[in-house]
Amino acid sequence: MLGDAVFIGSGQKQNDINSEFGIWTPGTIFEQSFRASHNKLSCIDVWIDSYRPWDSPYLELRLLEIHTDRAPDETSYAEIQQNAKEVRTKRINGWLLSPHMFNSFSFKAIPDSSGKQYLFSIQSPELHYGGTSILRGSYRKRLEGESFFVNGRLQEKHDLAFRVFYQDSRAALLQKAFQSLSLQKPFPFSEPVIYYVLLLVYLFLLALLLWRLGRLLSV
Repeated sequence: MLGDAVFIGSGQKQNDINSEFGIWTPGTIFEQSFRASHNKLSCIDVWIDSYRPWDSPYLELRLLEIHTDRAPDETSYAEIQQNAKEVRTKRINGWLLSPHMFNSFSFKAIPDSSGKQYLFSIQSPELHYGGTSILRGSYRKRLEGESFFVNGRLQEKHDLAFRVFYQDSRAALLQKAFQSLSLQKPFPFSEPVIYYVLLLVYLFLLALLLWRLGRLLSV
């Protein structure tokens, strides 16, 4: 009844994204590896610092699954490419992108993504001559065991500024939120059931308010 929602993966603080990386040519490509922490991987956010849609009609994100037992930082770029299979592609119209913030590349959820190694790429295949787009990255290595490449060259001291989201039912997310709150609050708020009671009271009061408004408007 509540449908699905998305939640952000753990360990994705973005307080060190002061490095700039420019998309200078149609062939410029940024690639970042990561390991999915949950099933139903469904969205990747990328920080775009500067973007001009009249120079770049769209950005393209490709998501590839890496089929190798070794961590990306222990694997050469050529070996990663040889063992990577594309699983999702997403293009976003340049006029729908916003500078100085995270922009979302959402796609059909991958049901069995948990624990799998991925590589995603960002590119502007139709970038006009003289145009550019600026992405953000960390000024220090942030993701242990992962790799960030610019045109196939490893950026040893940087990672791309990105966030990963997963899909789950709203009911399950509510349950997790209530359990998390209960671990941090004194009794009776230490009991998850109290939050369900509060939610029911809120819905009852909301319904009562709407009923009263309906009565007033019908007079």
